[in-house]
Amino acid sequence: MALIHWDMYTISSHASALTGVMLRGRIRKLCLLEEVNIIIDNSGDVPGEVTFAVEHGMDISFIHEYLKSIIDDVAVTLLATSIPNPIVTKAQVNLEDRYEL
Repeated sequence: MALIHWDMYTISSHASALTGVMLRGRIRKLCLLEEVNIIIDNSGDVPGEVTFAVEHGMDISFIHEYLKSIIDDVAVTLLATSIPNPIVTKAQVNLEDRYEL
């Protein structure tokens, strides 16, 4: 079985709260309705930001449009591409060169 590769994004806003407002659950529900696989959690790298991953190459315009409809100054930034088995809470954990088995 081949590993799924994921693209990771961060969601940020200067004026709006992104945590404690059910944002992750709303994005999850949107992706369930659109039948899109997603991994989403609060960022451990930058407090107050949310990080998510979708399958590599997926068009995230529907997520971005939804976010713009509920958060005036939202920014969605690509963090990394084609990451197998990502950990979305801490981006640097996904750097495979850091680890030896």
